[in-house]
Amino acid sequence: MATFSGRHPLLSRVLLLLSGFSLVLSLADAASLTQSDTYRVQPGDALLIDLLGESDFGGERIVGPQGTIALPVVGSLRVADMTLTEVREAITRALREFMEAPYVTVALNELNSKRRVYVSGRVEKIGSHMLPLGATVVEALAAAGLAEDADLSTVQVTRSSGETVTLSLSGLRTGEAMQDDLEVRWDDRVFVPRLEAYVTVVGRVQKPGSYLLPPGRPMRLLDLLTQVGGGMSEGAEYRVALLNREGGSEPERIDLARLMLQGDMAQNHELRANDVLVIPEADRVVVAGEVAVPTAFVPTGPTRVLDALAKAGGFTPRADLRAARLTRADGQTVALDLEALWRRGDLQQNTELQPGDALVVPRADPQEVVMAGALAKPGAYDISDLKDRSWSERSPSLALQTQPI
Repeated sequence: MATFSGRHPLLSRVLLLLSGFSLVLSLADAASLTQSDTYRVQPGDALLIDLLGESDFGGERIVGPQGTIALPVVGSLRVADMTLTEVREAITRALREFMEAPYVTVALNELNSKRRVYVSGRVEKIGSHMLPLGATVVEALAAAGLAEDADLSTVQVTRSSGETVTLSLSGLRTGEAMQDDLEVRWDDRVFVPRLEAYVTVVGRVQKPGSYLLPPGRPMRLLDLLTQVGGGMSEGAEYRVALLNREGGSEPERIDLARLMLQGDMAQNHELRANDVLVIPEADRVVVAGEVAVPTAFVPTGPTRVLDALAKAGGFTPRADLRAARLTRADGQTVALDLEALWRRGDLQQNTELQPGDALVVPRADPQEVVMAGALAKPGAYDISDLKDRSWSERSPSLALQTQPI
């Protein structure tokens, strides 16, 4: 414990003040300090504290996770959310119980001040990262490294207070200016969701399935056909393809012959998330969209909607059952309410299918909740996808309490 010299004669205190003043100034200059009545102290800050005439008292103090510092004689003192001036005044008040007219200086050592930030989601290094004072969310993501399918348009930052902020940081990939970057605080939790901008292609192609839209740049129809491993297969109908847009009532008809054989770029549509491209097959029924296994099959007898859905393995949890569409070989579109069929047994929706038909089940809008606290991966989650339980990977007790009923 430090000892204090107690009461000083006035002359001695003046001499000590003059000699100590130069020492304080040189210390501040060397450490590149900032003193401001607007800056609020946070955990992780390094405070340089000096008590005139008492060398054992001063030095650097790191603000702990609870917002406190430990001082000789005084003990633990809460300083979080105070200005530097308020910290100095709080220390001075505490010292008045032990000495008369203590002279205290407080400064912020920017170089040694740190911010502990937890980054999770679609990053390469999930966990805590120590960042310098003034670091932003972008710097936190740089420290963690981004996965290829990271969705930077909806990055969530959860403060220790529970407040959640959503940032659009897509400019990291596009090079555009970003307006949403945010300075991080101690114990901020940054969550990067998975990019789910997929397009699906089914029918007469070599490799039907879902393909990720490249982040930061547009993808067009020819790009997609190039990705599907050799393009269209034998028997494909070059005259027409059906592009089903999310939320669209009618599919867009595309003349593949004009696009691929004549170079008509007006047919080279830009693709958007959740688009479904159907390359018709004269002898097959195609089932695409939010089904377990998008498929195309040759009907061997009378085939209805329920038969086709069974071949596709049923729905995904994100299927919008009320907005399914059946596109006939002649281009006619029929709206289907699969919820009425599947859950209420409305057999009027169980339409008979013909070769060349395409049944598309669109994706429903996400139903997101923000989860915070003692979770493996806090952040926003789509509760319509009951299989996504990554937030509870390290919280088995929570997982047991939140099983769907």
